[in-house]
Amino acid sequence: MNGTKTEMLLATGVSIPSVSTCCARNRPWRISRAFIAALGAAAALAPSLLAPAGLRAQVASPAAVYDPASNPIAVFAIGPSGELSDNYWNGSHWVWQTQGTPVGTTSVATPSVVYDPASNPITVFVVGDNGSLYDKYWNGSQWVWEAQAHPRGTKVFGSSAVYQPASFPLYDFVGGANGKLYDLYWDGSEWAWEGQGTPPGSTVQYVGGAVYDPASTNPLYVFVVGANGHLFVKYLNGTTSGWAWRDQGTPPGTTAITVPSSFYQSKTEDLSAFVTGANGHLFENYWNGSAWAWVDMGTPPGTFVTGAPSAVYDPSSSSPLMVFAVDNNDHLSVAYSSNGTTWSWRDQGIPSGETGLSAGGGLSALYDPASSNSILCFAVGASTGNLYANYWNGTAWEWQNQAQP
Repeated sequence: MNGTKTEMLLATGVSIPSVSTCCARNRPWRISRAFIAALGAAAALAPSLLAPAGLRAQVASPAAVYDPASNPIAVFAIGPSGELSDNYWNGSHWVWQTQGTPVGTTSVATPSVVYDPASNPITVFVVGDNGSLYDKYWNGSQWVWEAQAHPRGTKVFGSSAVYQPASFPLYDFVGGANGKLYDLYWDGSEWAWEGQGTPPGSTVQYVGGAVYDPASTNPLYVFVVGANGHLFVKYLNGTTSGWAWRDQGTPPGTTAITVPSSFYQSKTEDLSAFVTGANGHLFENYWNGSAWAWVDMGTPPGTFVTGAPSAVYDPSSSSPLMVFAVDNNDHLSVAYSSNGTTWSWRDQGIPSGETGLSAGGGLSALYDPASSNSILCFAVGASTGNLYANYWNGTAWEWQNQAQP
């Protein structure tokens, strides 16, 4: 960076036991029942998480987007007072901009941002503390708020937006407090709500991982984690133009406990979704060309994963698959792979002056094809509450303090 030029464990008031209560140092570890119970309690609260309570002294929930038509990188986040803010690269330095809150709310949560090259280029969706969905978009000259309300009979939580040029261009998927999945989509002339029902035998606990697959007859997918710890995917059937659920099961030997992250990889034309297991391992669920398969990616050496992952695909790299996560040492770790079946781990450390990173603060990884700083991961400091960027400068990884709005 430095003059040169990417959904999370939702924030709760639940405290996660420290490593001293979870495992013995320098010994083979296993996660304690207390740790699993704490994460389970966090999961149980998901439908009521309409604002990141407990994170009011810091930035939270970064959501990054690459916009080749304008300022190339922007990171939307929840500011210290619960307002929407963005941090963008103006070509020479980073600038904070406060977007405020929609009329009728005092705070917002879970921003999800999408780039639409065919229309208003940047749209960011948020959930208000009143349980309604809102979006703010750039109309070419200014930012505009839109109130999208909520499906009849329920409030919403979470948000996962995707651009899908094959039909209706923009979708945002959310969970309902009633346990159902919903999407809001632009039908060409107006926004419309669509009910997606509940996963087979369960209800929606975490929403994330909406992804467009241009090589598939089923072009649109959204991954969710159910209350039963299963990963589910709902996909748009390109043949029937209808939606269908698929139960992906649980990660081998455990259950899924966080918001999933996903990407489409153009080299192999495959989809991958990533979740954290209750045993502290990171897992991949991917399409191998003929069937869905699970891969246990293990843990960072000597530690385990405590937050939701953020995955990014870099087609220019020899190891194009990367998944970032915060471990129980409060370090940023990254798992990387050339083929999606064999994974290696690297400790990215922590920013200078920080005691660690906040797993509850969220992560957002981004690929920037126009820069030598091709991969960036945005994270939140545990002691200062500042936003940080961990980026590849072409030869090494560096940290940069993005501060706060």
